[in-house]
Amino acid sequence: MDTTHVLIVNDSIVATQLLKKILSTDPAFGPIGWARDGLEAETYVRQSPPDVILMDIHMPHQNGIVTTRHLMDEYTLPILVVTATVKANMPYVFDCLRYGALDAISLPRHRKFKNLKDLPNEQIHELGKSFIQKVHTVTSLKFKLQTPKPEPEPQPSIVIEPQPRIPVSHTPAKSLIGIGASTGGPAAIYSILSQLSPAIPAAVVLLQHVDVEFIAGLKEYLSEGSQLPVQIAQEDEFPYPGHVYLPRKAGYHLIITKNKKFSYQKASVALHAPSIDVFFNSLVTAYQSQSTGILLTGMGADGAEGLLKIKQAGGKTIAQDQTTSSVYGMPKVAADMNAA
Repeated sequence: MDTTHVLIVNDSIVATQLLKKILSTDPAFGPIGWARDGLEAETYVRQSPPDVILMDIHMPHQNGIVTTRHLMDEYTLPILVVTATVKANMPYVFDCLRYGALDAISLPRHRKFKNLKDLPNEQIHELGKSFIQKVHTVTSLKFKLQTPKPEPEPQPSIVIEPQPRIPVSHTPAKSLIGIGASTGGPAAIYSILSQLSPAIPAAVVLLQHVDVEFIAGLKEYLSEGSQLPVQIAQEDEFPYPGHVYLPRKAGYHLIITKNKKFSYQKASVALHAPSIDVFFNSLVTAYQSQSTGILLTGMGADGAEGLLKIKQAGGKTIAQDQTTSSVYGMPKVAADMNAA
């Protein structure tokens, strides 16, 4: 049986031992290498490219952000950011995602891990089950990755003339753009928002597959590059033109009601909550031909059927192409069914 070669990049011996112990309870993983900083990681990868990299952020000599950028400029390796706490390191996590890391997760924590040497493998495996699953998911994307295009070198600072302030509209949006994304999505969405004018006559709603702890960080990350205000969609609120909205609840679907207000529905069987398909379906009902659906990089098929319904209703539909997608999954399904 083929096994998954893992490289742990972490300067903490304690954290590395914990990760090795958890991964060792699953026979699918091995060998498990270790690099104490980014420079060691680059040397390791050149000599023996792993199947997946578990990347820490704060390390001596070279941090995880720089290392992620260097590695993704040269290789197509799945990188999972593993940090002591995602919440506290949110800006750095999104920097890593911007440079090509696929996902992020907090270091597994449980009071029982303090007695790691005394725990049977079965119990360690059970305590680390969600972490193991996340590593499996990221690893499975190895052969679906596209080589990212390196960002242009920073240019000398220039003086930018302030743009005239666009009056805030108090009239609900008459058209709405829904953008759905999964793996690799934050960087793609950032790129799109950075090019939108505040005068855009539509409201924009983002459906990005992320864990609930990422929502606040995603909002701040996207706000940095957007001239449009990025905010959380509130129950019973109208979407307004020139505004960008994110869902606020985990385990709930964000929808647009027939009277064009935001609402949340408890998820039942849908794999992703919020679901892109569920939102796109509600978008068609509320806005008909005044709806636009955009489906970006990601694994799976969420959003493709909803995109097709938007097209059939006379709305505009777009799917990201293979060349620029980190993972050409969801947009490929949409393209195959002629939804875009």
